[in-house]
Amino acid sequence: MTKKRCIILAATMVLAAACAGARQSDKALESTIRSKGIIDLDQLTASEVRLLVSIVKKEASPCPEGLSLAQDLAAAKPCPLALSALGFIYRRILDGYPEDDILDQYVAHFKRAREVSILVEGRPDTGP
Repeated sequence: MTKKRCIILAATMVLAAACAGARQSDKALESTIRSKGIIDLDQLTASEVRLLVSIVKKEASPCPEGLSLAQDLAAAKPCPLALSALGFIYRRILDGYPEDDILDQYVAHFKRAREVSILVEGRPDTGP
């Protein structure tokens, strides 16, 4: 076997192992989601379950700890807002929304802007 073929074969094996690891972590997250008892994954198709898992992996938890939604759900006692967020995503998938719409709605619903104080005292009422 030539050196070039060995390198290609090795690269292919590494990619295959990486894909298998990703599928395994997706299955672990799916199992975690099932264990919470908040939603019924049996109501979703396989592609919808993959979409749910993908969104849960991508999004930040709405809770103040600064975790991802997946990390928060994996905790022994997840934040109630994280469980609510999971249900929110689930219902949007059941209603047939595409991923982009679900993400937009998630951000609008759970990631509220923080209040900011603007000091205006002693500043001019109008610009220059």
